[in-house]
Amino acid sequence: MGLHSTLLILVALIGSVASCAGGQDLQARLEKSLRDASSISNVEVRMVDVLWIKDESLLQGKPGDGVAFSRTFEYYYLAFGRKYRASCKLLSGTSTNLAKHFESAFDGTSYVSYDADQRYMTKSHSYQHGDRGECQNCPLVVPFMFLSRVSDDCPSCMLRFSDVVAPDFTNGLMLPAGQGSDGLLHISMPGHILRSRRHRLHCSHQKKTAPRAGQTGSSEV
Repeated sequence: MGLHSTLLILVALIGSVASCAGGQDLQARLEKSLRDASSISNVEVRMVDVLWIKDESLLQGKPGDGVAFSRTFEYYYLAFGRKYRASCKLLSGTSTNLAKHFESAFDGTSYVSYDADQRYMTKSHSYQHGDRGECQNCPLVVPFMFLSRVSDDCPSCMLRFSDVVAPDFTNGLMLPAGQGSDGLLHISMPGHILRSRRHRLHCSHQKKTAPRAGQTGSSEV
């Protein structure tokens, strides 16, 4: 399954979040989108991630020296139900200390990761929260990013497509009623504790079309 099929799946998932009679029942949208995601038997994604910074010294907090920084990674993700295989490969970069190749997989019982740079492999039966082989912004989970598990207790927790299709993914989460304004439905609910502060999550959805992309977190003192 190539890029074209992946885009079709992403559009279908976003559309399912947006489709509901009257556009008012956000809970029904969420439940339908999760059912649609679970109905996908297998999926394959290959994507390129490019970063370019005009002045590399800004990465170290040093005065600018005018030297640009760039790097390009290729991410690959293959999922079949809860099972998956992921990899990250460096295609090009202006620095020599960039990780060049990392792979990870879950076969239903064991998590395996391989660092090609260090020639080091690990295997575990316990849940692995994330590693360099996986893209944190995989397009398959974009519609569900507001359910990210990143917190002070688990700063490396990554939202995977295999998590989204798990039966206990939302743990009975009930979304608050949306408040309508300017053609949008706005919801606000407590988020995780980040940097020792409880955050609030704000989401806005269009009533009749696809949900408005984006989310913001604000500290709740």
